[in-house]
Amino acid sequence: MKNSILRSEFVLSLILVGLTLLFLNPCQKLWMPTMFMSMILLAFIVAFLLLAGVIWKETTGDEREQFHRQIAGRISFLVGTGLLVTGIIVQTLQHKLDPWLLIVLCGMVITKLIARLYKDSTN
Repeated sequence: MKNSILRSEFVLSLILVGLTLLFLNPCQKLWMPTMFMSMILLAFIVAFLLLAGVIWKETTGDEREQFHRQIAGRISFLVGTGLLVTGIIVQTLQHKLDPWLLIVLCGMVITKLIARLYKDSTN
């Protein structure tokens, strides 16, 4: 059971990353017309929702599994925020800061803070 959930999460993660990389195509006007891009966008949304469902329904058995899950979450959070901070620094130095970077970083940090406060208050 746990192996199939892990396999599903792994496969869905790879599909999501692959679809994300299609958005970076520099020759988008040549070989990715609007209709194809719409299909990629729809597949991207479906893959994300499936991955979110698998992660949300994930259950842990013992303390060791909970520890591994917490470490994976911490590493993911630190990598995500580190990449966003790097993007903010680079775009600020180029004088074209995308406000979405700031919104996503603030959303991640505030959500982590609220979740932590909620869990501390319920324990």
